[in-house]
Amino acid sequence: MWIEIFKTGTHTDSAGRERNFTSEDISAIADKYNQSIAVDKSGEAPIVIGHPKDNTPAYGWVERLARRGEILLAKLKNLSPEIIEQVRQGAFRKVSVSLFPDLMLRHIGLLGAATPAVKGLKNISFAEGENTEIISDFNFNDFSDKEGTKDSDLIEKINFLENENKKIQKKLEEKDQQIHKLIKEAKTKEFREFINSSVKAQNSLKLSPAQSENLVEIMQLVYERGLKKEENTDWNASDFSENEDLLEKIKSFIYGLSTQITTEEFAVRQSKKDNSDYYSFSGRKVQPDRMLLHNRALEIMNENPTLSYEEAIIEAQS
Repeated sequence: MWIEIFKTGTHTDSAGRERNFTSEDISAIADKYNQSIAVDKSGEAPIVIGHPKDNTPAYGWVERLARRGEILLAKLKNLSPEIIEQVRQGAFRKVSVSLFPDLMLRHIGLLGAATPAVKGLKNISFAEGENTEIISDFNFNDFSDKEGTKDSDLIEKINFLENENKKIQKKLEEKDQQIHKLIKEAKTKEFREFINSSVKAQNSLKLSPAQSENLVEIMQLVYERGLKKEENTDWNASDFSENEDLLEKIKSFIYGLSTQITTEEFAVRQSKKDNSDYYSFSGRKVQPDRMLLHNRALEIMNENPTLSYEEAIIEAQS
């Protein structure tokens, strides 16, 4: 159902404010509304009684707007049977549009007997054969200047509180980071002191400074792997309990270490046997070729201690 709700001309709203509306203004009202609800249906303007500030209760909705010459029309939908019956009975004889300052339609209000602000609109009928006179009124933004000031002050206070909350949150994060750093340093010191005391307590345990630091780093890594990452931060939470059992096992292992390698020599390799002492032809007359064979056999025996002299001779002859 289409009804006439507004027209061009100079009109005075319910707060006594006067404004001239051109054909361009009427088109702007229609275009703005239609474009807005095309994106988000939840922005549809309700049909209400009077001009309630909270736009409730709704007795129907404005499906779209259109300009026909100098007249602004509204297509209504989902009208409640209750409001249709009241209009038929003459309880409401005019409509009043409520606009935001940017010309967005806020609602269409049904009004009773009151002096119309916009005259000359066609009568409308909610049923065939019925002519119920509804004349359009005009209400430009239901909020008074005083209320607007209150809203502005409230928004300013909200913004101030939000900024203060961000500052406090940042300080808390910085404090948590500092606490985490101090705890980490304390843990590193605890690990280093434990390793040093373990070395002193066991004469057989010998660790170089580099080895001690490596153990400290290992314990620190195990410790930090057990931490939970704090959401949306670059640092860990201060609950370090998850890997305590594993750290205790590492401590027990270090404390139980003893030197397994001694600097003493367990076995001395026997020096190669000087075969020349056993197979010497010193002082004897030997043919040169036999002496060469003998010397070659000795060289082979030195290279292969497991060979007998006879085997070396055979190999020297081959």
